Amino acid sequence: WGRHFMGLTDFFLNYIPGYNKFRAVSMTLVIAELTLPIMALLGLDYILKNIEVLRKNGKQKMLFVSFGIVGGLTLLFWLVPDLFNSFGKQNEFDTMFSQYKAQLKGQISDDQIKSILNNALPIAEEVRAQIFRADSIRSFGFILAAFLAIFAYFKKTFEKEVLAVIILVLVVGDLWTVNKRYLDKENYVAAKKMEKPVPKAAHNQQILADTEPNFRVFNTTARLDQDSRTSYYHNNLGGYHGAKSKRYQELIDFHLGRGNRGVVNMLNTKYYIVQEQSGGQGIRVNPERIGPAWFVNELQIVENADSEITALSNFNPKDVAFVDQRFESSINPNISRDSLASITLTSYSPKELVYKLSNNADGFAVFSEIYYQPGWNAYLDGAPAEHVRVNYVLRGMNVPSGNHEVVFKFEPESYYTGEKISLGSSLILIIVVLGALGMTIKSSLSSDSDELISKNPDS
Repeated sequence: WGRHFMGLTDFFLNYIPGYNKFRAVSMTLVIAELTLPIMALLGLDYILKNIEVLRKNGKQKMLFVSFGIVGGLTLLFWLVPDLFNSFGKQNEFDTMFSQYKAQLKGQISDDQIKSILNNALPIAEEVRAQIFRADSIRSFGFILAAFLAIFAYFKKTFEKEVLAVIILVLVVGDLWTVNKRYLDKENYVAAKKMEKPVPKAAHNQQILADTEPNFRVFNTTARLDQDSRTSYYHNNLGGYHGAKSKRYQELIDFHLGRGNRGVVNMLNTKYYIVQEQSGGQGIRVNPERIGPAWFVNELQIVENADSEITALSNFNPKDVAFVDQRFESSINPNISRDSLASITLTSYSPKELVYKLSNNADGFAVFSEIYYQPGWNAYLDGAPAEHVRVNYVLRGMNVPSGNHEVVFKFEPESYYTGEKISLGSSLILIIVVLGALGMTIKSSLSSDSDELISKNPDS
């Protein structure tokens, strides 16, 4: 229920491990989807293991009570669908009115849009109610079938193996028919059609012909935070992810979306994808790109993150870098850049980047990669080195004069800790299973031995 029942929502957010990492409060339904079938199977298991006692004590009435509650609810939903449900969404009229108004752009008047919605929304609500009623009576059918099967088993009409087959058929039938609503045969195509779901256009081929280890592409024809097609072939300046870094999204909102060329250049943007007059798409090379890394002339300490992102509004990333004061103790501001200073990216992979650096003075290097402290470690000539966040999102570090190698590696402790926990848990599980199997075999051999002795006492 989210904000409609904050007591429950806050409890899950604060006390259920991992729940606050989900994007939607409706993820609580996953718990019900897992636990309710398990409870049902435990109930069925109890009946199968204790059937003689249940028959002897006349416990069939428990079955009737269960059927009455669950089956009765589904019948009630079918008879009175709006008893516990509302088939109209909150603020639906206003939301749809705004959407239609934006899409139609004055083609029809506001009164006409309102008239359409006033006629259409009641019909939509009635359709939703009919779908709900259809599912309610469908559910009652499965519940009735399961009840009759278990009741017949109580009455010794057939053995438990037959009951198991019936329940299996009901479960598979229920899942199969519902799943087909979402994934039917029309949703599947031949593998060869899906090998390249994004056709490779001429401009894609031109960019892919570039052998430089790493650079980014800015598709100006698509929305920066919704463009996923560009990412299929290239390192996209934008792109969509449901859990992207909030800091990068803010960079899009404050600067990239407003065409801040300084920020575009500091992100190693080599190519623009643009709309051609002919209607197709083409590319333009960015002549102002700085590259994958560079030495700066000056470091400016800013008060906080707000000051840091604001400072990017008008600056030359090649000359100056902005550092939040929280990192001030980790840097040496006395830097210089030799006219022949250079940084080259010699090796690139998503989890390891290798740079060759040369500078005749103590300098400060800015790397056009997103700063993400949990897991990313820096090494200077093989020794661990400290790096800090600069320019709101990038990495930076002091580098002594001379020729050096800097390596960034993604080495999250949580991953390696999780690997150890997973290995230990698997070993424990294997030991428990083997132990249980051994005890079962031993018990079986012991029972057979006792039976032989009882049959042949003289021997």
